[in-house]
Amino acid sequence: MLAYLNDPKKDLHREMACECFLLEPGQVTKEIRNAAKGGFVFAEFYGSYFELVGPSLWTQSADLPLFGRSLRDWLVGKGIRELGKMEGSVTGGKKWPTPGSFLAHIQEVERHFWEDRFPVYDQWRKDWYQTYLKQGWFDTLTGFRCQGPMRKNEVINYGVQGAAFHCLLWALIKIHQWLKANEMESKIIGQIHDSVLFNLHPDELEIVLKKARQVMCVDVRKHFPWIICPLTVEIELASPGASWNEKRKQEET
Repeated sequence: MLAYLNDPKKDLHREMACECFLLEPGQVTKEIRNAAKGGFVFAEFYGSYFELVGPSLWTQSADLPLFGRSLRDWLVGKGIRELGKMEGSVTGGKKWPTPGSFLAHIQEVERHFWEDRFPVYDQWRKDWYQTYLKQGWFDTLTGFRCQGPMRKNEVINYGVQGAAFHCLLWALIKIHQWLKANEMESKIIGQIHDSVLFNLHPDELEIVLKKARQVMCVDVRKHFPWIICPLTVEIELASPGASWNEKRKQEET
């Protein structure tokens, strides 16, 4: 996982698009990559599994274009002709996906994803959940204790996403303090998911963005030394008076 984070040439989402849809890297379009990113990679990390992931990806494949036809047609041409279903004993025994189906294929992709690609992370997930079941609570890396009834995916998510949000909140506070101390006209007006929303004064654009990058990519790692991967920020800007729909990516200078 650290290799994916440290090497800009590696692209986990593209690789998983290749595995999920039986493609070569050069065949993966932006839309197909996004489907694998949200429908498989993020879903798996957030606690989902093949029985839920498979139907969503299969549905998307019907609408994703690939060389003048649908991705679904491509999969059919590769011998995967149906989504399939979970089969097995009606008395509560073990079930399995229809052999040769897309569901069976995604089950194997999932097995490889955790057992071969990320076995250390997979073991952490299992250990983390067992610790919660034993003691009924866990502490995040940022010092917060989570307790009470939680589903498995919540236990796994809070340990990661909770700490990530606290890093964002720490950065937001530091930037706000800097803006106030330096009597800037620019203001932080909100936070959405993993993003900070600014109302920027045009004359302060460069200095505020430079400070934001410093706080969010460098200072936060000094404050939380357990962060051992590089951090980056993506910035999108809209002209004064323009809508969010007109935001454009701002390249780092």
